[in-house]
This record gives sequence, structure tokens and C-alpha cells, in this order.
Amino acid sequence: MRLHVVDACRAVEAVLCALADEIAAEVQRSKVAPPHRANPTDPVGRDLALLAARDEADPARWHYNLGTRSAVRAAEWLLARLDDEAGPCRPLNGAQRERITRIAREAARRVERTIGIEQRREFPMSRPCPWCGAALTMHRGGSDASAVTCANGADCGAPVLVVEGRRTWAAPHELASLETALEAAAHREKRAAARRRQRAAAQGRSTAA
Repeated sequence: MRLHVVDACRAVEAVLCALADEIAAEVQRSKVAPPHRANPTDPVGRDLALLAARDEADPARWHYNLGTRSAVRAAEWLLARLDDEAGPCRPLNGAQRERITRIAREAARRVERTIGIEQRREFPMSRPCPWCGAALTMHRGGSDASAVTCANGADCGAPVLVVEGRRTWAAPHELASLETALEAAAHREKRAAARRRQRAAAQGRSTAA
């Protein structure tokens, strides 16, 4: 395997494991603590020790220092949290879901670019961004679905995520909302142009009179 591919995979692994660490610190409950002193004759202590052992071995628990930490393990655990699977965790809030989705998407694109399977093409769009007026670009091809980006980045007020420095419409509902906004902007522009022509015609008649 080429060295730059190995480096990219290691970097992605570090990013995903760090993200899992952060999310676990926020939503995963503390481990069940075993008894301080083992007492074979204490049934409550035995039950508590068994419960602690099971909690420690729970596959739904993220372990910060486990030797088998990997990108795959981190991705599986994060996906389970997004899917609200059972486990020793509170449900994610909106900000946490957005963070996981954004970082995972960026990590996947980095790997795709590195190994050369992302054969995407860019097509400048004729209509500007309805929110800020900057240029829009359509991205097609490769393994990702079609997407549209705004060149104005975080300065654009569009209600979508900033990915790699650009506002990005990627999900089907995002692309649909963009098309609706573009049509509305075009309609407003037509009405404004019609009003300008009416004013110009009125001024012309006034001058002629």
C-alpha cells in the first residue's frame, strides 16, 4: 500500500477515535463500580461484582484506552449512537448529531480523495446563491451523490452545513430546498425587472409629454 494512503488512513482513524472519545465523554454513563473488597459470602457484593464485569464488557460501551481501538470500531460505535441503539448512553442531541455527521463525512472524503476513487466533476451554475448572491457549483460523479456548494463559505446564510469551507447542499431534501429557493429568487428578479421596465416607460411618457 502506498505510504500516503497509510498516512491518510491513520489520520482518519485518529479523528474518528478522538470524536468517539468526545461523544462518549458527553453521553456515556460511568461504569458500574465493583465492590472495594471481595467477599465471597456477601451475595449483594457478588451481584455487584458480576454487574460491574458485564458493564465493563458491554460491546455497546466505548473504551477510551482499549488496545483494539480502530477507525472501524469508532465508526460502528458512532453509527450506533446515531441510530439510538441500546447501550449505556444518553440519546444524542442535535449538535452532537451534526458534529458526528460533519466529521464522518469529511473523513470519508479524505480517504476517497487519497485512494483516487472520487472522480468528481464541477459544473458552475448559471444562477447565484439565493442567500448571499455568490457563485454556486454543482458536483457530480464519484462515489458521492450530487451536491451543490456556495463559494461564500461560512459567510453565506444558507441553512446547511459548511463542508471544507463551503456551504453544501448534499441530502435530497437540501437540494430540493435549494431548487425552491432558486425558483423563488428567479421569480422575484422577474418581478423586479418588470417594475423597472414600467418605471422606465412611465418616465419616457412623462418626458414626451
